[in-house]
Amino acid sequence: MPVSSADVSLFILPCGSCDLHESVVFPDRPKNSSRRIQGPTWAYLLRSSDATVLVDTGMPPECADGGRIFPGDRLLPIMTAADVVTARLAEINVQPADIDFVVNTHLHFDHAGANRLFPDHTFVLQAAEHAAVARGQAGPWCAFGRGVRLLDGDAEIIPGVRAIFTPGHSPGHMSLLVSTRRDGPILLTVDASYTTETFDPAHMGAMADPAAGAASILRLRQIIADTGAQVFFGHDPDQARLWRHSPDSYR
Repeated sequence: MPVSSADVSLFILPCGSCDLHESVVFPDRPKNSSRRIQGPTWAYLLRSSDATVLVDTGMPPECADGGRIFPGDRLLPIMTAADVVTARLAEINVQPADIDFVVNTHLHFDHAGANRLFPDHTFVLQAAEHAAVARGQAGPWCAFGRGVRLLDGDAEIIPGVRAIFTPGHSPGHMSLLVSTRRDGPILLTVDASYTTETFDPAHMGAMADPAAGAASILRLRQIIADTGAQVFFGHDPDQARLWRHSPDSYR
């Protein structure tokens, strides 16, 4: 897949974390294990001369300061008011009105949970993912502002940013390939692979469709081989300590 450099800046926005039973991240591990994992949750801001784009919106604001939206303790949101996506944007002097449109990589609560904070925006997502709304499989957090623009597979989001259709984790999941001049291509796997360890068809994270998920991982591995892209995984606590977070950026 050819990639051209572009004047795109990528801001990685920390939006709290999820405290998870390890079997949620690694389905092949024992359900009776007491081990838990804290997976960081992210949104991303893309800025170029063409547009300012928010990718994902993090968890619902009501999850801040101990709030829960799921029963039990298999998945516990950990966030403060500072982790709400609009607060993170304000730290880099970006207001919702500055954003041209919002991309949902998929519709799980930690990626589309704060959609309603952007009522004046168009949302871009895969048609296969939006179909989950019609089937009643999306959560109550899935608001879509002024409407949706649906993609059918790979597509250019803005010059220098390409959506890569990677179903498996969800029916219409997509990853992003971001091309920057200084830092080169960066692949955001999102939840096609949670961590470095799960970037393996034989040892994947949670997948609604394991066969599609395995094919998506193999495809992303080929893209890395073709482009030399750096890889940022969706919920990797070790990698999170090594990458630059907002207000710093990749460009």
